[in-house]
Amino acid sequence: MFCAYNSDMASGSYHAVSDSCGLDGNLTITVDPADEYIVYVSGLAAIEGHDEDHGPLKMIINEQDYSAIAEKTVLASNLIPWGYPYTAYNYQGFGELNTCDGTYIMTFTIGIDQGTWGFMILYSQRIN
Repeated sequence: MFCAYNSDMASGSYHAVSDSCGLDGNLTITVDPADEYIVYVSGLAAIEGHDEDHGPLKMIINEQDYSAIAEKTVLASNLIPWGYPYTAYNYQGFGELNTCDGTYIMTFTIGIDQGTWGFMILYSQRIN
């Protein structure tokens, strides 16, 4: 069942969980003021304890089926404070928005300049 798109239901405060990576925390999704089908996700790297000094992650929602594409976006310039000599910590992926309750289910590839290390499935439930 599809509900009509409502940018208020596609944005706000979210609780995000990934069983595959042990990620569990809050993030914020905001709507682009020029295009209601573009949203920005802030807080993904911060949930993992990294300094999120870049981003936010840009996601484009398809107007026809509410699928979502997350453009490759650097979220943290490096992971050196955590003991890793890696740079350009980034996310990219795909998924869908449930327009009835504002839930996103996304599959992300996580990478750095030095390569990628797989993917995670992230479930994000709107909390306000």
